[in-house]
Amino acid sequence: MQKKKWQMAAGILALSMLAACGGDGDDSGTQGDGGGTPDGEPAAPYTAEQVKWYGHESAFTALSISRVGLLLTSVALETAGTNPSGPQACPGGGTFTAAVDDADSNEDLSAGDSVTLNFAGCFLPDDMQADGQVKVTLTELNGQFADETDAFDAHAELVLTNLLLDGETTVNGTLAMVLAHDTKDTPDTTDDTDTVTTHAGSLALTEPDSDYTNQITGYESEIVFDYATQGITFTKADYTAKGSGDPILGQFDYKVSLDPSVIVDAEFIPSSGKVKAVTATETITTTFATEDDGTSVTVTSSSGTTSTMSLEEFDDL
Repeated sequence: MQKKKWQMAAGILALSMLAACGGDGDDSGTQGDGGGTPDGEPAAPYTAEQVKWYGHESAFTALSISRVGLLLTSVALETAGTNPSGPQACPGGGTFTAAVDDADSNEDLSAGDSVTLNFAGCFLPDDMQADGQVKVTLTELNGQFADETDAFDAHAELVLTNLLLDGETTVNGTLAMVLAHDTKDTPDTTDDTDTVTTHAGSLALTEPDSDYTNQITGYESEIVFDYATQGITFTKADYTAKGSGDPILGQFDYKVSLDPSVIVDAEFIPSSGKVKAVTATETITTTFATEDDGTSVTVTSSSGTTSTMSLEEFDDL
């Protein structure tokens, strides 16, 4: 099955947490969420494969949902400025149409304006393929959006309707995003910061021709872009994932948080930090560490199971 790459992760990074990748059809997922066996006996510890997969899925999702929202918001706001008519060509192939609603007819970006995008095999930046619809509504705007000489914050609501990503995962739900620029009240832009916060009360993820379901609830993230260091840090990425039909985990129910943060590059590839997934019986910690020879990933369970691999090997699970 097709593997998701971290480069692609910058755009889509497995909102479905890659249930379409991997799994050999065996019964390794029958343990479910670790709550115990039907006769009440304690569940066996997760296998090494399951521990690595929990680490893989929790990390990819933690770093992806806000990135997907940011990409779709950027496309919508850019489209609002041109207000195109009819099908438009996407950067990597496919088409999209846009319906721009200038709510107050002021011909300028302001609260209440919205853009509805309908994608048809559309390859967006970061190799993200999209079919379906997203409606982006600007709910609040303070300051001049994208003017780095002044502070601003823009609030947007994204409604995803049967949005098929990469031909594999259909997403339905709503994201609320805030994009903010802080000048620190100085004319020197080198000490500025950008912050992106994302909230998703509930996202329903399914796959065509599959019984896989994943309900993401309570997603909260914060990303800080530091102009002085050119660093990008996830200071928060919390959510709960609950579902079934995963080829390795079977049923699953776990909570995710950062411990305490994760540093990524401009393509959202992680270089350091920890992601923690807590199930009913075990805690799985995924640690990213970068040395001169590259980035390594260590996935450790509270049961004692540990695996260390390169970032590329982790990506290819």
